[in-house]
Amino acid sequence: MGFPRGACDTWPRMPVVTFTTDFGMHDGYPTFHGRDIFAPTAGRLAAGARAADAGPAVSRMIDICAPPVHRRDGVVEGEVIHIDGFGNLITSLPADALICTGNAKLVIEVDGTEGRFEPQLGRTFSAVDPGALIAYTGSGGQLEIGRRDGSAALRVGAKRGTPVRVRSKAIVTVSRHTGLLPAGAAIVALVSAAVAMAGCTVGSGSGSATGALWVNGCTNNGDYGSPMAPAPFDLQPTFFAGEPIEDLSIGLTHQNLLLLRIQRTGLAIQYNDTLHFDIENSYEVARCVRGKTNGGQPLWNQTEVLYNQTSVDWCDWSANAFSDGGAADGGINPGSPDAGASLDGGMSVMALYPRIHITPDTDLRSSLALLTTCPQADVSAEANDGPLDVSGRPADVSWIEFMDFGAAEQSDLTPEMRSDVPGDFVIDFGGRLRANFHLILQDSRVITAVETNQPKPAPMLGGTLDGYFDFELARGRAAQAFP
Repeated sequence: MGFPRGACDTWPRMPVVTFTTDFGMHDGYPTFHGRDIFAPTAGRLAAGARAADAGPAVSRMIDICAPPVHRRDGVVEGEVIHIDGFGNLITSLPADALICTGNAKLVIEVDGTEGRFEPQLGRTFSAVDPGALIAYTGSGGQLEIGRRDGSAALRVGAKRGTPVRVRSKAIVTVSRHTGLLPAGAAIVALVSAAVAMAGCTVGSGSGSATGALWVNGCTNNGDYGSPMAPAPFDLQPTFFAGEPIEDLSIGLTHQNLLLLRIQRTGLAIQYNDTLHFDIENSYEVARCVRGKTNGGQPLWNQTEVLYNQTSVDWCDWSANAFSDGGAADGGINPGSPDAGASLDGGMSVMALYPRIHITPDTDLRSSLALLTTCPQADVSAEANDGPLDVSGRPADVSWIEFMDFGAAEQSDLTPEMRSDVPGDFVIDFGGRLRANFHLILQDSRVITAVETNQPKPAPMLGGTLDGYFDFELARGRAAQAFP
């Protein structure tokens, strides 16, 4: 089976396993496979059973792919690939087709047998009037078109293969029609990128992530680089998103989480190369970025504790605690030293921005999944310290420098004049997230083995990444910050 007019050579390939029995317990049922076969089989596999025992081997695999997405002359073209039971149209267009560029406006068109329609861009069905069409980002990371209190498929006259387009235009005349446009009409629907509730859609932003990596068993064709000769890697991110998870406990300070992800495309993460930044405690990161002092003493955590109860440098405003010895930070201010002129009490010099130490155990962590580049490699990488030097300290460490962390940064004030960070600090939607980073990546299985005192497996990947990101936190759908 598969999608019509597939372009499998441009779609990430993933292994597929099929079975017809519940580990031989039953010979199969004519109905309710999800209940009677799939669920019991999943439970047995999760308990450690071998997949080879689930049923007979499959002799022929069938590629499942999606129709191509065409981008040209400011237009992104796709089509309807599925219609669900509610009549919602799931399209082949990824969420990054809705990314704003400058002051451009977004125009969405869908052509059905009943004519050309103009769905309104929104987050939830409640954003439009009853009976109106709405275009939104679905949970699979694709553009979807639905109808409030009705079937979009019936209203549009759509089927699989129905064309869908997203245009980017500066000015366009909007029809007064509420939904239906005559077939062949030249009028198109204008949906502002700054819709009253939406602003730029989730995914907008800029950034880079380049370096050198090696991954054993990357593809069926072999490895990606080697430990002695890592291969160049460029994430080429086009999709930037964050998910705030609020701590609802009662107390003066809240450990609000913020999960950031930088992706090659707007597709779901199972089809993507994705760089993750997991902020375990937004309050502590905000205190670091704020850089407030009291009597010259820092009001932020200078150190944090690792899994083995040893302390490491964590938030560094001195510009020389780790990694660069006070050298210039090219991504922030090329050619300028990162030590600023802010003299304050006991702190003789403060950097322009703080450098936060990233480890698998501290309040800011990072990881990389290569599900597009290395679909056969069942491994992930985590940011950690590099090898120890002759003094017993890491010769290099992973770090991130935030220039903007929501409302935390107050560089227009001296450190003594900056305000205390509230205990319930969160990044509000619309808040800017801007940072440079340097990551030393290691096999997460090796890190877990070391921290749990288990035999250490041979590493399957490693390398470094350097880059930046700059985007505003945007809400994707109700109760879901991004696809």
